[in-house]
Amino acid sequence: MMKYPDKNQTIAMIWKSLQGCGKNITLQLFDTMMGHNYYESTEDPEVFFGTHTEIYMNKIMLNFDETSGKDTFSKNERIKGMITRKKIPINMKNIRPFNISNFVHWIFTTNNDCPVEIAPDDRRFAMFELTEAFQNNREYYTGFLALCDEHHPNWTALSVFYDYLKEE
Repeated sequence: MMKYPDKNQTIAMIWKSLQGCGKNITLQLFDTMMGHNYYESTEDPEVFFGTHTEIYMNKIMLNFDETSGKDTFSKNERIKGMITRKKIPINMKNIRPFNISNFVHWIFTTNNDCPVEIAPDDRRFAMFELTEAFQNNREYYTGFLALCDEHHPNWTALSVFYDYLKEE
């Protein structure tokens, strides 16, 4: 995603863990590095799959937070299409619909065992179970939060992390 932000990877990541394991704090790092215009996170499926889909405009990363099967199973085919399609339809209020290139990298964050429907032969999802080693460890996560402080981000540290991600 950092190395080729202009390429759709066609694979969505699913980050699963217990509450308090740092899924959203980690994503705040990406939000700060990329710029707030290029990242969005919501737990509301209507924002992603409803009638008006302007959330996709200029986005490199989208996080479907608190993902659960009750929100995604009925939208399974649409989700798969949004991950792999080359163009995304944009339907803004009071503007004629149009298509844009799809550069979105999807992340689904969840505490649930089955947040999206994944067939045994599906190629669109990569699921990662995050460690519980630092669960609810405020001291550990305070360092991460300091990196992306809204008023004084640590650009030196973020730059090192960004460079590392670009090389991998």
